[in-house]
Amino acid sequence: MKRMLRFFGWIFLLAGIILAVNSFSGITGFAVFEGVDKRAGSVIGISLIVGGLILILAERREESKERKDITILISRKAIDRSKRDNRIRQDISRYVHEIEMIKADPSIRGQKMIGEFHVSPRSKTAGGDRVAWHFDRSSNTLYIDDLLYHINDKDYVDKWNRKAANGKIKRADYIRSGYVGFTGRI
Repeated sequence: MKRMLRFFGWIFLLAGIILAVNSFSGITGFAVFEGVDKRAGSVIGISLIVGGLILILAERREESKERKDITILISRKAIDRSKRDNRIRQDISRYVHEIEMIKADPSIRGQKMIGEFHVSPRSKTAGGDRVAWHFDRSSNTLYIDDLLYHINDKDYVDKWNRKAANGKIKRADYIRSGYVGFTGRI
């Protein structure tokens, strides 16, 4: 639906500009729509421009509305890890910031796949903090599965990355532990 709004918006906009320019200019021989006099052409052209802009803006409004309605749930395992792990507790504001960045647009947020999980990108400024997550488009829900960090260049805390890659850690493990609503604080 969004793509169609955008497509027709741009078609209307371009057709309107061509028709309006043709109607307002004194150029003869450049007739886009033959048989349309200048006054009618300028009215139709301006109407197409306005209609095209309305469709383009409607598409953008629909897209931003979808992003705002994302529900965030965080696993009890992630909450437990944040309570017992001093490093995560000290960097909790960075994890919250990363979760907000993922929420802004899960489809384009930098990530890599480890097993069944999306994992946020490593940031040198964040000291290797990572968030394991997945997104359900049908319910528009972002699931924060775990809060992680690098213990060396190859491994995450508890060797989580190796376990997830080998299928020893799965989404089902986090689903069984349960999720709670994320309020912006952990």
